[in-house]
Order: sequence, then C-alpha cells, then structure tokens
Amino acid sequence: MKKIVLFLFSFVFAFGSVDVSQITAVENENANFISDKNISTSDSKFQQEKTVKTDDPIPVFGAHLFNGNFKNYTQRVYNPDYKIAVGDQISLKIWGAVEFERVLIVDSQGNIFI
Repeated sequence: MKKIVLFLFSFVFAFGSVDVSQITAVENENANFISDKNISTSDSKFQQEKTVKTDDPIPVFGAHLFNGNFKNYTQRVYNPDYKIAVGDQISLKIWGAVEFERVLIVDSQGNIFI
C-alpha cells in the first residue's frame, strides 16, 4: 500500500512539474503585449485630445458678476404696480436725531398714524 501511494506521488511530481522558465517566458509575452496595447491606446487618446476644438474658451463661473452687468441679474422683490390696501402692514424706520421703528397697519380708510 505504501509503495502504491509513493508511486502515485512520485508520478505526480515527475510529470506534473512545470518548468519555471516556461512560466517566465509566458509572463514576459503577456507583459509585452499589454504594454504595447497601452502605448497604442495612449497614442490614440493623445490624438483625440489634439483634435478637440479650443476656439471657444469656457467662461469662468461667476465672471458676469465682475464685468458690471450684475444689475441685470437681480430679482425684483416687490411689484412696482402694487397699491397699498386696507390691512397692509408698513414697516417704518426713522433715524437721526430721533429714532423710531414700528410696524403700522393701514386702517379701513387707508390711513396710518405715526
């Protein structure tokens, strides 16, 4: 029994062994193939990048704020055609020699009293 097991192990080691030089040669071939493929891929990417149009520069974000045209972009927070009606609240602030701050409500006749 021991002879059979020993024979099987020796058979596996004798015929199942792989030459290390063969493995190294295959790895070198794969490495050369991959590096050649990477070089050709990077060359094609470089050629694609060269053909990109550079005529129209990309505008800097927020540049319109510094060329004096920012007044065109402001939003109106009030309606210039609005007429004050009964029940509206008016915030009044006065400062100088005297300071006054109050929220006044328009009465039924359209008056406010300070």
